[in-house]
Amino acid sequence: MKPKKIFLSLVLFFALLTLCILPSASLDQTIISPIYEMSAAELNIHLTDVASQVADQFSEEQFGGVYIDENRVIINVVNEVYNKLPNTQSTKNGVIVEYHPVELSLAYLEDIMDQMTPYMMQYKICTIDADDVTNTLDLEVVEKTDELWEFIESYIDPKYVRVSTVSSYPTATVAYGD
Repeated sequence: MKPKKIFLSLVLFFALLTLCILPSASLDQTIISPIYEMSAAELNIHLTDVASQVADQFSEEQFGGVYIDENRVIINVVNEVYNKLPNTQSTKNGVIVEYHPVELSLAYLEDIMDQMTPYMMQYKICTIDADDVTNTLDLEVVEKTDELWEFIESYIDPKYVRVSTVSSYPTATVAYGD
């Protein structure tokens, strides 16, 4: 899947997540007039649109991911781009947009993820995700072994990888009728 499609899927996910949280939260100063008058659904659509518009300004090599946090759009960009930005915060269509520096582009993380995917069964990796909030690869594994770490190191510096263990390796179960 292309990084932009994944990005839009993640933005939509976070927008829907915000939709669930927003009714119980009060709107604060991070929402600028007139969007504070929007319904939760309208606000999420608006935030997603702004996130998409701003993210499209960066190439895949520059873009580190995007997420919505407290009705602000957070755009991660690689350090080289961040250091050249005239402002690290702006407003677009009434929404605060913050730029955060990251080491790796989201496209790079997704490329590494794609290269590692064929070996998931061999190293008992349950999931691999390129996390654009933390700028890391997140792996869920059955067991952390020396072989797993050697495998990871053959693709990426382990400081960009978060590994957690799960209690059991998922297997498919098929139920047949009578």
